Amino acid sequence: MKVSKKPKSAWSFTLSNQEESALEILPSKYDGSSLFLALICHEDGICCIPQKRLWSVLDTDICIAGQHISVSRKPHGSYHVSEPGRQKMEQTVPHNDWPRVLFSK
Repeated sequence: MKVSKKPKSAWSFTLSNQEESALEILPSKYDGSSLFLALICHEDGICCIPQKRLWSVLDTDICIAGQHISVSRKPHGSYHVSEPGRQKMEQTVPHNDWPRVLFSK
């Protein structure tokens, strides 16, 4: 989980060495489990991204630590996830997806 204290959209998140390690180690340690990155957008809500979708915005050819993820949302809309210099994630993340996404396959 990552938290942004910025009151309004767009929220920015920077991945750390610890998160990079977790994204590399946890899938093999808990085989068959789903891994998510939960981005807490101040008081607006939680943008929960499954690991497979996360790879569509991160540059996996370089170190993940230090990469920035941007989350934006218009009023009554869904979350738009992007990484500076890269395309936006193909699909948006519905505002009401949390916590339902954790229990669906």
